[in-house]
Amino acid sequence: MNDKTIESINKLKDIGLEFDRLKNELEMMHIAYNAKKYWVGLTNDEIEDIRLEYHYADGAVKVGYERAIEAKLKEKNGN
Repeated sequence: MNDKTIESINKLKDIGLEFDRLKNELEMMHIAYNAKKYWVGLTNDEIEDIRLEYHYADGAVKVGYERAIEAKLKEKNGN
């Protein structure tokens, strides 16, 4: 092999190492980002608002109560 070929091979190796380093750094950033996410629940006032909206005076539950809870949780958690 001539000097230019060896130089090109070494440069490609360096590029490959830098690519691997950047890939690993991106994976670590992704892991760190996901670790920062946390679940946000409903406040007592939010629970009470939903309860009042979806329960009859006799305690019976209106259709859609579960979906209202689900929708509020999705709204608060960015889903």
